[in-house]
Amino acid sequence: MFRQMAGQLASAVQSEPVDPDWAHTAADRITTAWYTHDPPPGTAIDSIECRTSVCRLRITGADGVEWEEFGGYLHSLRGKSGNALYTLSWVDDETGEATIYFRRHPVPGS
Repeated sequence: MFRQMAGQLASAVQSEPVDPDWAHTAADRITTAWYTHDPPPGTAIDSIECRTSVCRLRITGADGVEWEEFGGYLHSLRGKSGNALYTLSWVDDETGEATIYFRRHPVPGS
């Protein structure tokens, strides 16, 4: 189930057109929420990409991203990133990079 959902979200980031009105606002809100709510020490936003219904946020850390701190921090961000809702996340054990997906709420056309 997790891999299927992750695949669908990754596909949406690659294939959806950009809704410029929503995408730029969502990226700004997610970035602001990240930096203004005491992110885990040593972490930083590597990239954020928003399309029509989804945003992908990638986080790096000086020594990788530790899931124990990161998972709790994500929970604290719920509701602070506008109409983009935290949906799915994980830390890649090989690279130490974290990937977080936010879904637009409500999704247009649904």
